[in-house]
Amino acid sequence: MNFISAEFITRATQLMRSVALAVHQTVVVTTPVDTGRARSNWFVSFGSPVLTDNEPPGGDSVSARGRQAADQAFSQGRPVIASWRLGSGDIYVSNGVPYIGELDRGSSRQAPKGMSRQAILAGRRVLKETKLLPPGTG
Repeated sequence: MNFISAEFITRATQLMRSVALAVHQTVVVTTPVDTGRARSNWFVSFGSPVLTDNEPPGGDSVSARGRQAADQAFSQGRPVIASWRLGSGDIYVSNGVPYIGELDRGSSRQAPKGMSRQAILAGRRVLKETKLLPPGTG
C-alpha cells in the first residue's frame, strides 16, 4: 500500500507540473509580440500571482524580440514548475502588464483573441491524456 501511495504522489506531482508547463508554454507562445513586453512578463509562482511588469529583453526585429521574450518567460517559469511539490500551494501563471486583458480579448492584429483560453485547453488536454493510477491498480 505504501508503494501505491508513493507512486500516486509521484504521478500527481508530475501531472500538476505537466499541466502548469502546458499552460505556461501555450500562453507564452500565443501572446502577440510587438516589443515583447507582454510575452516576457508571464510568470509562474506558488500561493499567489506575480504581477510584475518588467521591461522586455529587446531585439532588432519582432521575431527576435518574440524569441527573447519567450526565452525570458521560460527561464523564469520552468524551474519554478520543476520545483513544485504537493503542499507547495496553487500554481499561478500570471502577467502584470496592464494591457494583458485587452490582448487576450483580441486587441492585437498579430494573434487571435483568447490566448488564456488556448492555454487552459492545453492544460485540460494534459489532464485528459494522463493516467494518474498505474496500470492494474484501478
